[in-house]
Amino acid sequence: MGSYSEPVVLWRLRHPDGRRARAMLIPGVPQSTLVYFLDDRFDHGENVSDWAPALERANQIRGALEGEGWTADDSVHHEPVEGAS
Repeated sequence: MGSYSEPVVLWRLRHPDGRRARAMLIPGVPQSTLVYFLDDRFDHGENVSDWAPALERANQIRGALEGEGWTADDSVHHEPVEGAS
């Protein structure tokens, strides 16, 4: 089983006017950082000591954005993870 030492994209959203948003979790010790980007520019970040509340917070932000018309951005092509079968 691998470790979670690399940043991970939690979600990507797109607004009907073309704006894009994403949330990422950057692992760290003793705290990790939950960060948000709007149009590939850093919007804000939050230090978290546990991933469960971080994921819950990211889902709250996503829900708020979806309530404003944002939808999942499926236009992003993901590269296969090296070594994945």
